[in-house]
Amino acid sequence: MARTISGTLASVEALSRWRDPEKGMISPGVFIPLLEDSRQIRKLDLYVLEEICRLYQQQLAEGKVVIPASFNLSRMDFFQGSIFEDVEEIRKRYQVPRNMLYVEITESVFVHEGDVLHQEIQRFRQAGYEVWMDDFGSGYSSLNTLKNYSFDEIKIDMAFLSQFTEKSQNIIKAIIRMAKEIGIHTLMEGVETREHAEFARSIGCELLQGYYYGRPMSFGELSQAYQENHWQVETPELRRYYGALGPVDFQTDKPMAVAEVGRNRFRYLFANEEYGTTIQSAGMDSLRQSAVFVNAQAGPISKNIQNFLTDVVSSRTGKDLTYTVNGQYMQLKANHLASHDQHHLVLLHLTNFTIQKEKDLAGDLDWVIRNMMYLYRHVFLVDTKDDMVIPLVMNSPFRKYLFPKRSGVRELVQEYVETMIHPSDRDRFLAFNDSHSLMERIRKSPEGMISGGFRTLGNDGEYHWDIHSIFPAIRKGKVYLLYTARHFPKANA
Repeated sequence: MARTISGTLASVEALSRWRDPEKGMISPGVFIPLLEDSRQIRKLDLYVLEEICRLYQQQLAEGKVVIPASFNLSRMDFFQGSIFEDVEEIRKRYQVPRNMLYVEITESVFVHEGDVLHQEIQRFRQAGYEVWMDDFGSGYSSLNTLKNYSFDEIKIDMAFLSQFTEKSQNIIKAIIRMAKEIGIHTLMEGVETREHAEFARSIGCELLQGYYYGRPMSFGELSQAYQENHWQVETPELRRYYGALGPVDFQTDKPMAVAEVGRNRFRYLFANEEYGTTIQSAGMDSLRQSAVFVNAQAGPISKNIQNFLTDVVSSRTGKDLTYTVNGQYMQLKANHLASHDQHHLVLLHLTNFTIQKEKDLAGDLDWVIRNMMYLYRHVFLVDTKDDMVIPLVMNSPFRKYLFPKRSGVRELVQEYVETMIHPSDRDRFLAFNDSHSLMERIRKSPEGMISGGFRTLGNDGEYHWDIHSIFPAIRKGKVYLLYTARHFPKANA
């Protein structure tokens, strides 16, 4: 079974296949009913379990990867003595942890309800086994069964995908949403095409099984496929980690994404269409560009988002962040879901206030930012690629030297230092503005910007200590530099 969110190999299902030397492959649909009618099916089911345990012990002894496996129990298994005790005897003999074995019970078993069935399933779950309902939706009693029994996972019958119509898709969506509401994990059987897999991923189905990933194969063939495809096998810890996504509603109409934060790296695992549209409204072409922006080692916005996510992860709670990017007011809501080995899952919701109903809030933010501009003596937008400087705020004597746009960044810096900077500070100022080392210094800065104090000419004709700062800003995929100077009254010369 493959996990939709990560592509990891979550488990395998142990199946019975009969290869007759004369008749070839005999379908399970032929010999399973015969074994059930003759009450011999228990021998086959326990043999399959013993093979799983034997191979587990063999792989462990050889230092190889062990893969969790599910095994099937038939209807008759529950009415010929305690099947739980027989399973436990085999498991203990091979010392297999219970969390490496999943018990699959087909839906048809529950047609014959009774105290014995309830008790045995209860014993499995209380002992630490996961119990799955197989072929969910194949019979008439599915919802009653969910009401009367407790399961860890349901396997949605492959019949729903055999005719991939809009109606069948809507039914599957409803099943997934219902399962999330009552706290049951989901697996879709019969996945044969990329379209099937993408659909399942988009609606939040957690696991997939079917010919799209591989036909039934022997253990030797599985080992070879595992090596050739470089599959990552889930450990029980990793299964719990990704299992935290079980309750998440992927079918929401709100902009939603799931991301992983860890080891100084942010990456998206999933984003719905609405989230992608909101990202584009903020001037990002794609999720990839958005992730690059968040991971950027320079720029106060990127650093602010990184610090925000760090706070969410360290506090294990939900937080909100409002910021501006490309002229848009954005609100990012993040909730911590799970942690594993320095990796953390977070649920994200993103709102663009500028284009959403919250325009009054966007107006308030715009008013605040405009008033904040009065704190600065000047703000320059520097286009290093086109060698252009654009003045945004000019509250200093230098305004008479700078027209709406000015080309020649290096020449402008030289003119500024000779006009505005105290002679004793000019060498430091030129080193501060050195274009060759500028971006490297910004990248190394924890704040995503560089700052320096220089005595700067004021409107009164006197030099005052100002804080000069430089930081990058991205607009429509292009990197600019913002240069600001702000009075620092407590350090007057």
